[in-house]
Amino acid sequence: DLATEAGAAEAFSACVRAAGSPAAFVNAAGNTLLQPIARTSTAQLREVFQANFDTSWFGLREFVALRRKDGGAAVLFSSIVARIGVA
Repeated sequence: DLATEAGAAEAFSACVRAAGSPAAFVNAAGNTLLQPIARTSTAQLREVFQANFDTSWFGLREFVALRRKDGGAAVLFSSIVARIGVA
């Protein structure tokens, strides 16, 4: 689980133990709130933002720490909601 610092550290440690240092990191954080902005509370917004941002941040931080010397590739992408809109 990349949603916490400890979870990301453990996930990458497990990966390294099982298969060695990953050459790539792909993250498709999957928390979406499908409702109009007018009905979305600040708490709901923060929950979605935190889930999506934190997994990317903690995952990238662990990946960069492992791959800083040898390089690698990171891919982050969003959901369909960004394309269709829900305003």
